[in-house]
Amino acid sequence: MPGQNHGYDYTLEAPSSNADTSLTLLSATVPSHIFNHINSSLALRPNPTVIRVSTNRPNLVYARHILVNGRHDLRNLDMIVPAAFHPPMRLPTLLIFFGVKIETSAAAQYIDSRLPDGLRGTGICRHYHAEMSRQYLDQVYSDFADPEGRTLILCATAGAGEDVDIPRIEGVITYGIAEEVTTKTQWDAAFCVSMIEPWVAEIDSSTLIIDSNDPDCPLQDISLTKKNPTKQERTGRASIHFAVSDECERVLKAAYYGDDSAEALYYTGRWCCDSKAHVGSTFELQKLFLGSIYEEQPVVPTAAKRRRNVYRPTRDRPLLEELLGRWRFDVHRNFHLRAVRPPTFILDAPDIKKLAMAAPDSINSAESITTLLKQTEEWAGLWADGLFKLVSGYTPVNGDDEEEGPRAKRRKA
Repeated sequence: MPGQNHGYDYTLEAPSSNADTSLTLLSATVPSHIFNHINSSLALRPNPTVIRVSTNRPNLVYARHILVNGRHDLRNLDMIVPAAFHPPMRLPTLLIFFGVKIETSAAAQYIDSRLPDGLRGTGICRHYHAEMSRQYLDQVYSDFADPEGRTLILCATAGAGEDVDIPRIEGVITYGIAEEVTTKTQWDAAFCVSMIEPWVAEIDSSTLIIDSNDPDCPLQDISLTKKNPTKQERTGRASIHFAVSDECERVLKAAYYGDDSAEALYYTGRWCCDSKAHVGSTFELQKLFLGSIYEEQPVVPTAAKRRRNVYRPTRDRPLLEELLGRWRFDVHRNFHLRAVRPPTFILDAPDIKKLAMAAPDSINSAESITTLLKQTEEWAGLWADGLFKLVSGYTPVNGDDEEEGPRAKRRKA
């Protein structure tokens, strides 16, 4: 059963009502509110036997860091490979989680570009998501799991990463806040760094109202009814509380899971976490990495003259609009939800005009299209790449020598 706000979409059914039937449920991460729902759905016998092991692992170190300028600024990953990296310096074995598959490839390429010339493109840093070929996934996983394997840094999506269970991993980075506490718990290994978006850091933890019966309720309830809720609208309150609270993360986790065991707050590492609750702690995030932590402050733009907006020439737009319409038709025809989602779900008429009007230089990546159309991460993962290939590869048919009318004639003269 999925957790967080999706957890109540499914009602579990008991396989049998026979009193002699034994039923065993196994899960590594079941907080009390989800356990109560399971118990109710299955109509278990009163006072079932519950064997609960602490979710805390004493060797973990928890840390947080605010992403400068947001997730799109990949300089936030500079600490992984130092600028002066050279053998025999040793890179740690890292697993980096991303919420969108296009971010995995972009990050892997960026990290690889920071390696010395002789090490680039040799497989030290790879990306990994569920839509890649099974042969590629198996090969990368095997190499990453092999203690002697070449792959040291794996950039993976959340879905693909849930299947990764590799002892050699020395640290996990969550690039963007995890939407559910249970998801983050499954990812954590060795040192665990949550790199959170700026909008998360702006939230005052004292204003968060958390319902003990549903602590993972999204910050904005609109996400339950909105067609394409943003990450900000989907993220659970408990996850945000973990990210911005000054409390010890082990204390927060014990409360979330109802863990009152002796092991809940025990740790064997040099530090417990980066919480201010640990008075006198010598923890510094920089101590976990070879490279420098990127902490550049956003540049405040100086006052400048207002520039006129630049658009694609009017004569070049009709054909592009037609091509975008054909693209939408073809994509919708192969869309698995075409029976319940109209073509406008993919791209509506105003967005077609907006893309056709945009200056060619402004469309320089799939992300720029997502930003222009103010679309969600899920939308970007499905259609941004295809639109970028179409728009960036568009070559106008009309030239100045084919223009008609007085203006064209004057230009020729």
